[in-house]
Amino acid sequence: PIMKARRGKLTPPPLRRMPLLMAAMGDMGMRLCAEHADIWHVYGELDKVTHKCELFRQLCKEVGRDATEVECSTNYFPDLSHQNGHPDAFLKLGITHIIVTSFGPKWDLGLLREMLAWRDNIERKTAQ
Repeated sequence: PIMKARRGKLTPPPLRRMPLLMAAMGDMGMRLCAEHADIWHVYGELDKVTHKCELFRQLCKEVGRDATEVECSTNYFPDLSHQNGHPDAFLKLGITHIIVTSFGPKWDLGLLREMLAWRDNIERKTAQ
């Protein structure tokens, strides 16, 4: 509630409604996300993310909120040994914001290019 109130007092005011993104994996934090977040950020191994998404839907139900009102985001690190699965698995969980990170000093953007091609392919299939 404090964050929502502060958004209304910004000077200059935002050009559009600013979404409230919250990241949480614990029960109390996830409950706050279920109550207040516009976007919930979840992270970790695919099995853990799957479990947390199920828990989040249940928490939304408990607080009287439709879980589909909250967008979900996650990080995608396919090179980490514990990050298994393809980004399609995240889409099946309802995660629509998939964040790709590149670390310097090399700044290899190859994964970003792959993910953009993957996204474009999904958009083409949807348009057909």
